[in-house]
Amino acid sequence: MTILGVHNKRQDWPSALATIRDMRSRGVSVDSLALNVTLSTGVAADKVDEVLELLTEAEQMKPSVADVVSYNTLIKAFTQRANYDAACEVMQRMKARRISPNAISFNTIMDAAVRAGRPEEAWSRQQEMRQHGYKPDKFTCSILVKAFCKAGVSTKEETVGRAISLLDEADDCLDANLKATLYNNVLEAATKADMSASVLKVMQQMRHRRVSTAQTHQKSIASALLDESGQ
Repeated sequence: MTILGVHNKRQDWPSALATIRDMRSRGVSVDSLALNVTLSTGVAADKVDEVLELLTEAEQMKPSVADVVSYNTLIKAFTQRANYDAACEVMQRMKARRISPNAISFNTIMDAAVRAGRPEEAWSRQQEMRQHGYKPDKFTCSILVKAFCKAGVSTKEETVGRAISLLDEADDCLDANLKATLYNNVLEAATKADMSASVLKVMQQMRHRRVSTAQTHQKSIASALLDESGQ
């Protein structure tokens, strides 16, 4: 294990892979930890195809040593490449092995959807996350607010409501700085989309949660409020 850790720090994928295969050839047990360190080394070295091959080998071991961390490592690799479809395939593969995704699995695949320009897919994954018994946390909120902001001019009233409902639900998970950042991002997106009624809703919830409005937004917010009062 110490040797694999050294290879990991050096991002020395060929040596890490050779070590794992030498262990197997000598009849030395390969456990999940050894596998996951090696997978991580391969991902860091940008050898994702070869990492997938190693995962396949691990799945075929008796018993299989691939665990949720193994699959999450691959999901993260594809997320970093904005390859949402490949990330989804890894999750399906995990489920097929009867390994339940965890909160990290869902948050990472939501991030993959956002990076791939498919924000609605991210929100759908959040619903699936709930069905598995996981509540939104600070990572979920950060990812989905990013998804909301990426919608830009296509932002709708209901999506604003969805975003602030999420922040309200996860309030206990958010520290003051993150909370302020996320609320102000939602507020800015609603303002840019010229949604004065939604701007009011966001501001009301911000006041309720004692979140200050960023000074950089105050002029555009004032304009939106004037538009609302003039309707």
